[in-house]
Amino acid sequence: YANVQETYRTRYLVDYPMIQLLRRMPMAYQYDDHDLVNDNADHFSYPWAALQNSIRGYRYLFPGYTLPNPDAGIWHSFRCGDAEIFMVDNRTQRSPNIMGFSYYVLGSETTWVFNPPADKRMLDGDPAVTDDQMEWLLNALSNSTAQWKFISTGTMFNPGVRAVIEMALMLQHSAYDPIIIPGEGGDVRIL
Repeated sequence: YANVQETYRTRYLVDYPMIQLLRRMPMAYQYDDHDLVNDNADHFSYPWAALQNSIRGYRYLFPGYTLPNPDAGIWHSFRCGDAEIFMVDNRTQRSPNIMGFSYYVLGSETTWVFNPPADKRMLDGDPAVTDDQMEWLLNALSNSTAQWKFISTGTMFNPGVRAVIEMALMLQHSAYDPIIIPGEGGDVRIL
């Protein structure tokens, strides 16, 4: 937890340039993998205590909005005029990225395939911890009276990324063969 505290102090003390921005405009903060624990963080790859330290740091060191489930993550929403912004936490509940990949070995070649199972999640990865973020989001969206609704997340939900991953995987064992490395925290890197 001392490391989390030091990270917030370093980033938001008056001698860091961020203070100039904070003096002029409000800011809604949502952590992503580097802020949470480490690169490509997810619920299963790190001890829950490490994730709890980041949640605790957010709650006590960074001014923010009321959290619907403050012990499980930092998802929340806020209004700005006729817009409601839903800040989702896609790290503390996230399934490991590696779950989206499988491979097979044929002779001396290992071939990776992108085929995420139905139970791979970004918002509710482990029902043993909590399964209420997605439920909260769906209820909050349907009950919101705002004209405009925005979902904000530290990681993109972009179906186009699938095409990039599949293209890189198609190049396996060709002259343009990418290097595919299962990374720390369950991520897969395509180089």
